Amino acid sequence: MKQNDIKSKRRAKWKATTNSNHNLPPAPNLLEQDFNVAVPNTVWVGDITYLWTEEDWLYTAIVKDLCTKDVVGYAMGNRINKELIIDAMNMVIKNTSGSTSMVSFLASNDLYSLFSLSKYCT
Repeated sequence: MKQNDIKSKRRAKWKATTNSNHNLPPAPNLLEQDFNVAVPNTVWVGDITYLWTEEDWLYTAIVKDLCTKDVVGYAMGNRINKELIIDAMNMVIKNTSGSTSMVSFLASNDLYSLFSLSKYCT
C-alpha cells in the first residue's frame, strides 16, 4: 500500500446523539412492554437513526404503527432536533387521516423526552 501511495480512509466509529443535559424526566413507559396492539392507529412507536454519507450525517426519524407494523411517517435531515420529529409526526397525521385520538410514542432517544406530543392528541 505504501509503495502505491494507497491510504485507508478512517471514519468515525461512533457519534453521540443523546443529550442528557436537562432536568426533564424520561418519557413514561405507557405500554409496559406489551406490544400486542389490536387496533391500527392507536399506538405508534418511533426512533431516530443516523447514517454517514459522503457529505455528512443523515438523520432519519421514523414512526411505525405498532398494530400493522407499517411505517406511517418519517423525516430526514442533517440535524437531530425537534423539527425532525415534528416533520415525521406531521407525515403521520397526513397518512392516517388525522387519527390522533390515542397516541403512545416510545423511543430510546432523549430527544423525544424534550418534545411533548400533546399538541397531536385530541
